[in-house]
Amino acid sequence: MENMNEKYIKDTTAAANVPQPEETEKEEGFLQRTMHTMRERFFRYNRKKVTLAPPVFPSYAKIKKILILFESDLLERNTQIKQLIRELQNEGKTVTAWGFVEKKHITSGILRDYRILGLNDVNFLGKPKDYEIKDISNEHFDLLISLNVNNLMALRYLSMYADADFRVGPVTDEPYENNFMVALPEDRKDMVYLFDQLMLYLRQINAANTYQTMQTQPENNQ
Repeated sequence: MENMNEKYIKDTTAAANVPQPEETEKEEGFLQRTMHTMRERFFRYNRKKVTLAPPVFPSYAKIKKILILFESDLLERNTQIKQLIRELQNEGKTVTAWGFVEKKHITSGILRDYRILGLNDVNFLGKPKDYEIKDISNEHFDLLISLNVNNLMALRYLSMYADADFRVGPVTDEPYENNFMVALPEDRKDMVYLFDQLMLYLRQINAANTYQTMQTQPENNQ
């Protein structure tokens, strides 16, 4: 009797045009795919309007100013990121860090060398507001380190508009986004691991004029 009631309830809700769970999941999946396509097209449209200077890598020893882009945790504590910043500062580097987190209200203060953006700082297609773009493009950096392991659109825009001689980060579908890229295994997609792999190679690279885009596999630590 109980099974019959369950069937009756499902049949009557379907008859009343109430969306079933399967239909809702399909609709949500379609909307997500549509939004993803719109964001990618809008990003490429903006990319065509930006002219990037040829990448120049002076050698790690001569790098002074570094920009780090990262995905902030929800509580905005970012203990690991702050440790990476201190590591670079101990090497004599001047570090600026911009993060992004998918929530509306940001509690962190806006500092000259540390800033976190939220959903209120980007439009519905993921592009940061004009004043954010102006701020990040007004300062020149020798090196940009993208720790964008989850391919967040806001961080991709920040990387594109930043004024940097050389860009490093994870492998992306768009090779122009980074001048030097590291491929991450599926089970090691975390920012600290990516940072360690990038620094492993950067510290070994000698002075050069211009580098073409390169892809490299992470070192096997097993």
